[in-house]
Amino acid sequence: MNIASLALRLRKRIATPIQIRALLKHENQDVQLLGRALEAMRSRRFSPEEQARISAIEARRAALCASQEIVQVEDFGAGGPADTLTTSAQQTGRTVAEVVGDSCRNYSKPPQWAALLFHLVRQFQPGTCIELGTCLGISAAYEGAALALNGRGRLVTMEGCKAFAAIAAETVAGLGLSPQVSIVAGPFHHTLGRTLGELGRVDYAFIDGHHDEEATVRYFEQLLPSLGERAVLVFDDIQWSPGMRRAWATVCRHPRVAVAVDLRTVGVCLTGVGAKLRRTVVME
Repeated sequence: MNIASLALRLRKRIATPIQIRALLKHENQDVQLLGRALEAMRSRRFSPEEQARISAIEARRAALCASQEIVQVEDFGAGGPADTLTTSAQQTGRTVAEVVGDSCRNYSKPPQWAALLFHLVRQFQPGTCIELGTCLGISAAYEGAALALNGRGRLVTMEGCKAFAAIAAETVAGLGLSPQVSIVAGPFHHTLGRTLGELGRVDYAFIDGHHDEEATVRYFEQLLPSLGERAVLVFDDIQWSPGMRRAWATVCRHPRVAVAVDLRTVGVCLTGVGAKLRRTVVME
């Protein structure tokens, strides 16, 4: 089966076993790795060593969810799905008071989707990773734990809110992941270009934290020159708003995207799957 004929309809939030088996049987190794990550996510399968790491992260999540601490949050995002903030208004930002526990419950990736990030990093073994949208550090901890277990790689995670970045730093340090994870605080439109210049090549990217059509496409285009020959990109909340659905469609059409999997909540893209493959295939 070639990639151009591999069009799957994911009727649920996670690929079905039949659909995953199609990925696992594909002749391309990267497509197989994607299938393995989805299979591990769906089965909730972890080795004892992996489970120990995950349990520690979830204990940290529970502590954050119980926190009543109030922090001042600089919000550079798009607001709610129905909001129509201009690019200028988003870049200027606004300050709101947030309860840490509420923020953790509302913004941190649930265990199911955080596990997908973990398994993607475990399967693809990226050397250099970037995350846009740290929040309190839960997703970064999952990715960092995978890097630690891989025995290689590093993650730079970026957060617009300094208060959240400080809590995320406590999360990372408390879990012993400081060798794998570093945090950059500040709005993405100020920090992303410099960070990419320092990183050089990027093998894995998780784009979260700014659910705006124009911004999402812009970050994707900024990432493109830095992407390695084989790269994995994960986009969060691709169905969050009409604008995010359009942004995801734009990403899928790009000639460097060889495979794009629509999991309704999350989208996963692979680049560099075969030198002759220029056509995007969206599995939805």
